[in-house]
Order: sequence, then C-alpha cells, then structure tokens
Amino acid sequence: MNTALRSQLLAAPPAFHVWDGMPQVGGLDPPFLEFMERVIADAKGLRGIAYETGAGLSTAWLLSLGFREVRSFCDMADVCGRIDDFLKSFPEERSRWRHHIGPSQFTLPPHAIAMENAAANFCLIDGGHGLDTVFADFLYLNYMLKEGGLLAIDDIALPRWSYAASKIAGESAVFGQARGTLTPGARAR
Repeated sequence: MNTALRSQLLAAPPAFHVWDGMPQVGGLDPPFLEFMERVIADAKGLRGIAYETGAGLSTAWLLSLGFREVRSFCDMADVCGRIDDFLKSFPEERSRWRHHIGPSQFTLPPHAIAMENAAANFCLIDGGHGLDTVFADFLYLNYMLKEGGLLAIDDIALPRWSYAASKIAGESAVFGQARGTLTPGARAR
C-alpha cells in the first residue's frame, strides 16, 4: 500500500472530472473509499488485478491499495489524461495502470474474450450509468471476475431496481462475438 498516495487522496482528493466547466472530485468521498478499503482488506488475496469502468479518484485509490495492476475502461480521454498527469508524482503506481479509451460496452468485450490470462480480483462498475451500459458492464466484468473476487457498483441510474435485479439474476442470453462467445455468469478458471 502506498500510504503517501492514500493520505493525499483522503486529505485533498484531486479533481479529475470537469462538469459544467467546474473541476470536480467525483462521487467517491473519503468515507466510501475507506469502506471500500476495508471490504477489500477483509477479502484476503485481492491484490492481483482490478478492473473498473470509468476512471477518476477510484483509479488512484485502487492503485494506492497495492493492486498489481489496475485497468480502467473509460470514454473520457481528458479524465485519463489528468489521472496520468497526477500519477507522474507516483511513478510506481503509474506503471501499474492500464487505461482503455472508449465506451466500456465496446472496449471491455475484447478483453473479456481474450482474458489475457488476467482474470480480475476486484471490479468496479462506475462508468456509464444507464441500465444498458451497467448491464453490459456487469456481464463482461462478472465473466472476467475470479472465483471469490469482488464486484462493486457505484451510482447507477436504474429505472426500477426490481427490473434490474431480474435482468441481472435471470438473464440467460448468450452474447456472441466475432472471436468467441461469452455466457453471462460464467467464471474464469
């Protein structure tokens, strides 16, 4: 764990986002980050690879926790640029960050299909907030999640929780891709 990075993120979180022309820290506040840290710490052995849709304070936070690699799938190149600039002060953490620019529903599938021998220990869905994007992110990240891994979802805009829960729990469709087929709920071994 990088305690200098962690302390800086808690004391003075950087404003990676710009909304309506104003720099913004984003939706993850220090109490949530500390909660996420405790949950990850309680799940032993989760310091391998973390995937996230979206990028921001969570990116730097996951790097501060000591994940071997953090992979962000984010459609905001400017946010990734600000994160990269910030991480120049933390070169070891910067070397462990991989970012993929573009909507997650297009950038995640090739990684899920290839699996790159790098199934995820922790996944955070915090990119697009609509049901279709969150659902696609859930299917692909769930597929890429190691058995015993953790998946977290932050601030999503769902029309009805009961509808979303039924879609997530009961979906049996097979998502075909040019290079392979993914079955929702399948686990990497």
